[in-house]
Amino acid sequence: MSDDPFDPSAHPFGCGCGAHCGGGAFACEPGGSEATAARIVDRAVTRAIFRTEKRRRAFIGLVGRATAAAAVASVFLLSTAREAFA
Repeated sequence: MSDDPFDPSAHPFGCGCGAHCGGGAFACEPGGSEATAARIVDRAVTRAIFRTEKRRRAFIGLVGRATAAAAVASVFLLSTAREAFA
């Protein structure tokens, strides 16, 4: 299961391994602390923009993953937010 917030089939507000729920268990995520911090920032931004999973999935389903990511990046500097929390 993917935890990419720009994947319409993902459940980015929970653990990427699928074994946890509630979004509080990030210890099993691969990539080290910087990658984990980047995923947490991405999730927080998508949660703030779309508010619900239904809206996020509908938008990404409508425009596609790459366009959704580009649209978010055009109004919110994800790289700056990732650096601030790294």
